[in-house]
Amino acid sequence: MSLSTAELHELIAHGRLASLEAAVREAVGDAEVLVRTPAETALTMVRVRDTVEGTVFNVGEALVTRCEVELEEQIGWSTVVGDQRRRALCGALLDAAHRRTDALAEVEAQLLSELQWCREQRRERWAAVQDTRVDFEEMAP
Repeated sequence: MSLSTAELHELIAHGRLASLEAAVREAVGDAEVLVRTPAETALTMVRVRDTVEGTVFNVGEALVTRCEVELEEQIGWSTVVGDQRRRALCGALLDAAHRRTDALAEVEAQLLSELQWCREQRRERWAAVQDTRVDFEEMAP
């Protein structure tokens, strides 16, 4: 099974940093890396769609960290929530490696295992809060 771009981005956002760093070390090795935009924080506007009227509005700003690298002429980028410079750099390197043919093949099993761990953690957190869930009924006029 090949790791999809969506799965890679899910892993970058939620994976354990130590696992991401280990994957980067194996996938990148001694390849030539140019950091085009060092990991830096920024504010970005968060937009959401109103569920009743369907209109889009700005709910506020969120702190993100972004980074862009070039790995042997292949561009990779990452934007993660919060001030997480190491995660953003790892994400950019993994993104660039993923865009190269078979660059992640050696670490794909490791990454898929980490992705399964992330999903299990999410299921456990979701299950833990289900008792506090409130269902609201929409009243007809």
